[in-house]
Formats: sequence, structure tokens, C-alpha cells
Amino acid sequence: MKNYFIKRTHIHIRILLVISLFILLPGMLVGQIDMEEIQADENFQWGVRAFHNGYFNQAIFYFEKALGFKPLGVRDRLWLGKALYKSGFEEAALNEWNSLLERGKGTVLLENAVRIITMRRGFGREIAEPERFVISSVITSSRTTYREFKRPSSVRARKDGSLYIVAFGTNEILKVNANGTILEVLKGGLEGYDHPFDIIETDKGFLYISEYEGNRIAKCNLAGEKLGFIGKKGINDGDLLGPQFLTMDKKGYLYVTDFGNKRVNKYDQDGQFILSFGGRKAGKSILESPTGIEVFENKIFVADVKQKKIFVFDDSGNHLGSYDDNFLWGPEGLYFDNQNLLYIADTAPFAAKTRIVTFDILQEKWNVQVDLGKEASRLLQVTIDPNGDLFTVDYNLNKIFGLSPLSSLSSGLFVQIERIDATQFPEIIVDVSVQDRYGRPITGLNQNNFIMTESSVPVSDMSLFKPVQESDNFEVVLLLEKSHKTSKLKKEMKDTINGIYSNIGNTKKIMIVSTGKNPVFEADVNASRLEKIDVINLGQYTDQWQFDTGLRLATTKLLPYRTKRAIVFITEGSLSGNPFSNYSLLDLTYYMKNNYIRFYAITIGKEKMNQDIEFMCNETGGKVFSANAPEGVTMVIKEIIAQRDPRYVITYRSGADTRFGRRFISSEVEVNMRKRSGRDENGYFGPIEF
Repeated sequence: MKNYFIKRTHIHIRILLVISLFILLPGMLVGQIDMEEIQADENFQWGVRAFHNGYFNQAIFYFEKALGFKPLGVRDRLWLGKALYKSGFEEAALNEWNSLLERGKGTVLLENAVRIITMRRGFGREIAEPERFVISSVITSSRTTYREFKRPSSVRARKDGSLYIVAFGTNEILKVNANGTILEVLKGGLEGYDHPFDIIETDKGFLYISEYEGNRIAKCNLAGEKLGFIGKKGINDGDLLGPQFLTMDKKGYLYVTDFGNKRVNKYDQDGQFILSFGGRKAGKSILESPTGIEVFENKIFVADVKQKKIFVFDDSGNHLGSYDDNFLWGPEGLYFDNQNLLYIADTAPFAAKTRIVTFDILQEKWNVQVDLGKEASRLLQVTIDPNGDLFTVDYNLNKIFGLSPLSSLSSGLFVQIERIDATQFPEIIVDVSVQDRYGRPITGLNQNNFIMTESSVPVSDMSLFKPVQESDNFEVVLLLEKSHKTSKLKKEMKDTINGIYSNIGNTKKIMIVSTGKNPVFEADVNASRLEKIDVINLGQYTDQWQFDTGLRLATTKLLPYRTKRAIVFITEGSLSGNPFSNYSLLDLTYYMKNNYIRFYAITIGKEKMNQDIEFMCNETGGKVFSANAPEGVTMVIKEIIAQRDPRYVITYRSGADTRFGRRFISSEVEVNMRKRSGRDENGYFGPIEF
């Protein structure tokens, strides 16, 4: 009996233990899950903070750690992809994002970003069909938002995305922004313009304006104020009768189609007459009604509206031939893009047919780029702005047509929130990049193009800083090759650095990284010129120099700056040993490219430039220069100052509750430009409060 009671007691104890486990285990599991959730959130927070500080390797570490606690974390994997992408590891980033899309956890924004990035990595741009343009905007004086103007004869795109519109009928020139809003009206001072026809802007900050009725060319400052005149009414050498279209070659020589004298006149920038060509010689004139004019590789292309041809001359005025093939109707304005395509404004007289056609100079192939039919009446000039949009003026209908590539309208803008600075919360600073699908910066946007929200609620006190593109500020890292070959070229290296200093003026733009056996950050922006040049004599020159690690270090040093950024590699030209033992060629290229850092190379030796260096220069938008070439070093600085950058800096005041810096604040931006738009989502944590 005693054994029976003992046995039953043991059974009761076991039952109680089982019941206790059923009661306590869920709580224990929940506690464990809560703890893992907390640890994942904690690592996510530090990952976001590291990301916005430009510490992408740290961000990768924290996001991977967060995924260790929460392997299916959608948010953590999305941000891991962001950090990998900015760190140059594009393949790994795409793998993370595609894993989300395959699980059905990705957004439309993510799907679009993956599609665009994948296209850029492939041959999308190289095999793309010729663009088809469609009307995306129309500027007309009949709209109340625009100034009354009549008989527009020319439109010229500027580097900042704005346009000059020459109003022949109202004797003025309008300067409008990328949205078509008037920024300035040039009227020519007290004397005014006498029926201006065309305008060109020089790199030295001058305007040349042809005055059709005044029979002269006015040289003006950027305010449109006249500084002097070129030519006068007449038929003698250098005289003009109804000057129309203008162009300038790389040497600074000015060309004008002298319509009344049936010729082209050539002047220097001081207005001295050089020569005329195409006109009457030995009783015969080559040109009958010269209109548009452009320069391509030291050849002068001149349209003749009456003969329906494009004539070609060399820069000495010798006639080289002509193009027609019975294709043109009535060619007037000409414009060359950077891909050997000549754009022609073409109108069929008395037939109410208008179009923009192109002629491929290399393949000698004609193509109708856009057919405006009867929607326009007479097209005089054509131009392409930095964003790839085409503009043409209709002289009869008082309109300026803006035309965009159909592909850009369908794919929209590629918008990214690059960085959010919340250290001065509630004041927020946001870096936003805006590109087309090929990665080309969108230029000329203003505050009206941006809509900034937090958790879909519009922010307050939003303002736009001066875009990076419009500033001349820049930071440069000089990357010095310290190999046995460059040890014999120290003088050349010193001369190159001194040449860079001479062209910059402000020494606080330069940092130095040397690529020895162990790459070193040698000098920051505050170091003196002598200290930076003395770096040449420091450290060991070796054949085991680490190019990839040095370049990675140089790139990282530029990340904090909100300016144009560039790395200038001073090298003898070759890459010895195993230059990509730590980081691959593509990873390094994408690291610079995805952070908008241009890579330039200056060769100080006689070696032929290594193909991998050339590849990185081309992919990031940089170039290769020779220190021995005329203006070789000077051109590097000019290129850096002129480089395009897609970043805009926005400030606003947040009204969010950060919960002492522990709550994730979502942030969204939408960008609209004519009929294109794009958006991105990001977020931040406020400063930690105790």
C-alpha cells in the first residue's frame, strides 16, 4: 500500500511539472523573443546612425548583427542593402534586395531601384535605341505666369539647367529656370537691343548677341549690359547685313551667319575680323540663305534654308562638301550633342510641317527625332539642356517647346535620400540626389520641385540650399603612388602638386593619401602646403604598394563633405603586382561612383596608362591627364570645378516625437519636374537623450 501511495505521488509530481512547463514555457519563449527583438532594434538603430555618418562598413556590421537576432527582418535587410550599395558592394546589395522581392516583401520603390541599378550595370545604355522625344512642356507668352514676348528666334541651354530665350519681336532676352519660370529679363541697357536674333555664352562670362536690324554683334556681360560691338552695316570684309545664328569654336573664335551677304564671318573674341567664307567668289556664292551654324572637330557646319542642305567648311573657310540626300525641308538652327549627332530644326515652307531631325556625322545617317507636324509653325533653333531635354522655338506661334525622351517620362527620376543629419534636432538637414535612369544628374531644380514629408505629413520651414552643382566648392584627395618607379620621379611629383596648388588658390581643399605598403592618410585639409609636399619624402617606396587599400582610404576621407569631390591619382601609369588583392576593381569603382566622387589620374612617367585606371576614370566621370602635356594639371582643376553633381541639400524643421532618440522617424521625398517624378523613403533617429 505504501508503494502504491509513493507511486501515485510521483505521478502527481510529474503531472504538476508538465502543467508548470505548459504554463511557464510560453512566457519564457516570449521573453526570449522580446529580448531578440530588442537587440535587433538596438543594432538597427546604431546601423542607421552609422549610415548617416558615412560609416558604411560599421552600418553593414550592425545590420548584419540585427539580422542575426531577426533573420527575417525586412527593415534590417533593406537597410543592409543600402549600406552595401553605398560601400560599393553592388552585387551583394542587389542580392539582399532581390531576396526581399522574391519573398514578396519589397516595395514598388525598391523594385524600381533594383531595375535601374541592374540596367546601369549592364549594357542598357550602350544598346539603347535612339530616343524618341515627346512634348513635356510649353512656354508661351499667352500664359499669365510668363512675360509677354513675341517672335522667339533662339533658345540656348545653360550649364545650370536654365535657358536663354531670345525674343526678336519684343527686343529682349529672357532667362528662365528649368521649370520655365522667368528669372531675369535682359533688355540691353538704355540703348536696348535692336531685334536680337541669337545668343551664346562663353566660359569667361560674356554674352554675344546678334542684332539682326542693328547689323552687328553685341558683346555683353552676364547682366546683358553692352560692353562693345562687333561688325557694322555693310558689304565689305567684316561688315554685316542681317546677322543671325552664332557659334564659337574651342579656340574662342566667333562665327556668325551673315544672311544678307550670303556668307559666314569669323572674328576673334575681341571683335577683330579674321575671314569670311561661303560667300560670293569669282561671281559665284556657295551659300544662298545661310541660317544655323555649329562647330564639330574643327569643321564648320552651316545650314542653308533655300538650298535645303548642310554645308561643311574647315576653320580656314575651305568648302569641304555638303549633306542633303533630298531629306531636308528647310533647315535652320543647328545643335551638336556629345554623341556625334547634329540636331536640325526643319520646317517645310507653306506646308505647315515641322520636325527636329538628326544627322549622324560618323555614319552619315538621317533620322526624324521628333515630328511636331502642324502643332508648330516655324522652328528656328534647337538646343539640349544638361538634363537631356530638347528645346525648340516656334517663331510664328510665340512658343518654346520642351521635349523629353519618352523613356525618361516612363521611367521617371531616380531619387535617393543620401544622408540625414539630425544632430541639431528638430532642425534636419537632408542630402537628396536626383538622376535620370542612366545616372546623369538632373540640374536646375529649385525648392518648388521638392516635397518633403515625415510619416507622410508635410514638414515645416523647408528650404533648399544652393545645389552642389552650382557651387565652385570642392574637396580633393591627392593619391600618391609610392612605388620604386615613382621614387625616381619625386621632382615630377612635386611639380605636379605645386601645379595643382597654383590652380586652386585655397590650400584647404587638399588632402593627401599615400599608397605605400601600408597606405596612410598623410595630411588633412588644415596641413600647410609645405607639409603636404613633404609627404613625397616620407615613408618607403616599394613594389608592394597597395593601390586598392589606398584608394579605398581616399574615398572614405571624402564622404563627410557636401561639396564636389574628387580623387587625383598621381602615378607613373602602371599598376604593378596585385593591385586588387583586397578590393575588386568594380567594388572600388562603385564605391566612388555611388558616392559621386570623380576619379582622375595624372601620369608623371612615360608608361602607358593602365587600362584599369582608365576604366575607373571613365566610369566615375573623371579623365586621364599627362603632367607633361600643355595645361595638363590646369585642366584637372577646371574639370573638377565643372563636374556635375546630382545632390541637393534640404533643411526643414521636424515636429516628430523622437522618444528620447529611440524612435525611428520615417522621412520621404518626392521630386517633380515637368512630366517626370521620383521619390524615395528613408529615416533617422534623433539625438539620444538621457
